[in-house]
Amino acid sequence: MITLLMTLIGDDPKEQERFRQFYYKYQEHMYFRARYFMRNEQDALDVMQEAFISIAKNFGKIGDINSTETKNYIMTIVENKARNELTKAARRRTAEEALLAQWKLEHQTWEQYGKYTEADIIELMLTMPEIYSGPLYMYHIREMHIKEIAEVLGITMPAVRKRLERARITLKEMIGEEDHE
Repeated sequence: MITLLMTLIGDDPKEQERFRQFYYKYQEHMYFRARYFMRNEQDALDVMQEAFISIAKNFGKIGDINSTETKNYIMTIVENKARNELTKAARRRTAEEALLAQWKLEHQTWEQYGKYTEADIIELMLTMPEIYSGPLYMYHIREMHIKEIAEVLGITMPAVRKRLERARITLKEMIGEEDHE
């Protein structure tokens, strides 16, 4: 890795030697700081590499490589890179969870309602408010896609998903009430 970083420093042999000293002095500190945040070796190494690349690009701004100020500056860079990676990972997880929830929503069947037949469910559906029964009917009976339902109703796809979710909750509550009668 140091060879790649040296290309970012330039051709000045003194500056390259200073960077080499800097690299070997701080690589362990940077790794442990990154490991503290990332909780695994591979992610910590990735963060450390990103930090070294940023530092190499701006190495001319670093004065005394042995100063406390330099060490604090470097640790701040590592922490910021780690936080950025954690934020990206959280966004990816959130996006993946949303896709999974959407897939589950779009692939639910009548079997989730147990002993009730499709005709029973349709009968109950007709007693629900139109805002819920309409999307539920279009989705399950007419087998329309969420995008199509959104176009027909003139609302967004997330609004259709939310109405379907609420309709299913309402339907389950209605089924639960009938079981107690």
